[in-house]
Amino acid sequence: MASSLIRINEATADELQLLKGIGPKRAERITTFREKVGPVRNAFDLATATGTSVKIAEKISNQIDWHHDGTTSRVNIWPLVITSLTSLWLLAFGFVHLTSSISTTADGLYRLGFSLVLLGSLVATADIALASLKRESSETTRLFLPATTLFLTGFFLLCGLVGLGSLTGLSGTLEDNLRHTFTFVSMTMLMIWLIYGPALCLRAMIGHSPTRVQKARNFYDFSLPVIAATCVYLLLFANGSTWLEEIFSIWSLVIITSNGNELIKGHPAFVTMLTNLDRGRYQFFLRHEVAVLPDLRSHNRLVGSLTMTVAAFLLAALIGSLFT
Repeated sequence: MASSLIRINEATADELQLLKGIGPKRAERITTFREKVGPVRNAFDLATATGTSVKIAEKISNQIDWHHDGTTSRVNIWPLVITSLTSLWLLAFGFVHLTSSISTTADGLYRLGFSLVLLGSLVATADIALASLKRESSETTRLFLPATTLFLTGFFLLCGLVGLGSLTGLSGTLEDNLRHTFTFVSMTMLMIWLIYGPALCLRAMIGHSPTRVQKARNFYDFSLPVIAATCVYLLLFANGSTWLEEIFSIWSLVIITSNGNELIKGHPAFVTMLTNLDRGRYQFFLRHEVAVLPDLRSHNRLVGSLTMTVAAFLLAALIGSLFT
């Protein structure tokens, strides 16, 4: 069976056309991808190279031998460390609430929602760990979908409880726990978005209209001043008795100012947050799907100036919170 597979990283353009669904144009794009970006490692690379969706590329996968002699990516430790610490922090934060006695149905729903969030976070950590061990830290594993499903199910359950509480009222303790938990989970989601948002958008958009990719890029860049403004609001109007808001704001300030600086230089923050491999995929996809790329440097500088302005307010609010 293995002898019938096409070694996609060694095959010529003519040999690539033996793959069902690969014609001369797509075969040529695959060879160009190997030259400009690197080995075709998986269905995502194949979709990027051929201009198809990942779903179509996966249907072709059973005809392919993915072996390549290219250098492997080095293990990217810092996303693993950040996500692991976040998950452990979330676990410690929720342990006391999860082990206390359940007295009402609302208490039970709160424990269920928060348990799902915890479980989703831990599975997501395992997903990143496995991808890093495989030296594919910019990729995801089969754990990504169940992790996302668990996390979002728990999050929406907590959102429902917040809505229920606004209508019927909740006990004082549960209301406080729910507010702190909801704030923390929201912060966690924003952290995931700031770090992994561009890579996740890229995987979701490949094979679709290039306009979608451009819109995702603009949405990420515009989210930076919005997140900075959210941190200012938390520090000034929703600051609790713990250091949760300050720690999150410090972390966000570092990421946001770094990205804002790149925007002022005319570079999109979306692209800056991609790994070298993903950046090559992104540029390859747009180069082959769009005849003329628009010059967005003025647009990037405008968004960068707005981001840095709001970041300055965040710094002032953070200093005021730390020293009062």
